[in-house]
Amino acid sequence: MKTYEVILRAEAEQDLSEAYLYIYRASPGNATKWLQGLYDAAGSLETMPESCPFAREQEVLGHDLRQLVYASHRIIFSVDRDKVYVHHIRHVSMRTLEAVRGLVQVEDEDTPSRPEEDEEDRE
Repeated sequence: MKTYEVILRAEAEQDLSEAYLYIYRASPGNATKWLQGLYDAAGSLETMPESCPFAREQEVLGHDLRQLVYASHRIIFSVDRDKVYVHHIRHVSMRTLEAVRGLVQVEDEDTPSRPEEDEEDRE
C-alpha cells in the first residue's frame, strides 16, 4: 500500500493553534483530547487520502481539495504525488467564501503564479 508524507502548512498550524486555544479556554482536558484526536486523524491521511471527499471550496478554487472531518473541524488538504498538504483546519460552521481566501498555495511547478492575486492579498 502506498504511503504519503503528511505536511501541515503554516496556515494549518495557525488554525490548529487558534482552535486549540479556543477549546482550552472552555475545557483544558477536552482541548488536549481534541488535539490528539486531530493529529491522529491527520496522520490517517498517510494512507488512502484520495478516499476522502472533495471539499466544497474546490468548486470555487478549481484545485483538487479534499476534506477529512474530525469532530467539529474539517481538515482541508490536497494530494501531490507522494505528499499530502494540509492547508487549513476549519470549523465546520465557517462560511465557504471566507474559508477560500488565501486557502491554497499550489506546490506544482507547472502551475504559473498569478501576480494580480498576490497584489490583492497585500491590500
